Amino acid sequence: MTDVPSPDIKECEACGERFFFARTLGGAVMPVNVKPDRTGNLAVHQDVAGTWHARVMRKGEEPRRHEKPHLPHFATCTRPADFRRRLAQARAERNKTTRNNRSHRRAAAAAAIEQPGLFRIESGR
Repeated sequence: MTDVPSPDIKECEACGERFFFARTLGGAVMPVNVKPDRTGNLAVHQDVAGTWHARVMRKGEEPRRHEKPHLPHFATCTRPADFRRRLAQARAERNKTTRNNRSHRRAAAAAAIEQPGLFRIESGR
């Protein structure tokens, strides 16, 4: 039995096992096996907004009362390297887009500063 709502559950293209995505403390998204596993090193919980969160437990650490132990899907998948590569490519593409957007914003801000009268500061009177 699982407490993961079915819309959150995905099926792995490589091994067919069911998993869901949880957000790590660092903000990354990690695939997590659906079935809780006492041997798992992830402590997983769902917040009030419905977002799943996972944190790595230290050796011998027990999950807190509101958490359940799970295994990361990469630990049990038959072809984890394929998906890690795909995630790395998607991350690189996203970072490239973010860098491009930043440079466009900087250029627009510099152009706006060079235009006199574009910004007017009113006094508080």
